[in-house]
Amino acid sequence: MGSAIMRSGDARCSGLPVLQQRLENSWQRISAFGYSVTQNPSTVPVNITGVGTFYSWNDVRRYMATLLGNLNLPQEGPTGDWQKTEL
Repeated sequence: MGSAIMRSGDARCSGLPVLQQRLENSWQRISAFGYSVTQNPSTVPVNITGVGTFYSWNDVRRYMATLLGNLNLPQEGPTGDWQKTEL
């Protein structure tokens, strides 16, 4: 049983890409902005360090797709990388 990374002594996982780390570490602010902007579309934009400025729900949705490992995004490439989409 166990994961593929544990089955092989030479398999290595370098962790999440930097963008996904920053999104995960900033999720509380992103989530709070997402809630606020759905309640009031004129909510002041929020800047997430290392990610960018969120202006609308569409920005929240786009980065949620990154966290979920949307394989159509440029960060993942056309084939995806299962080792980096573990969120």
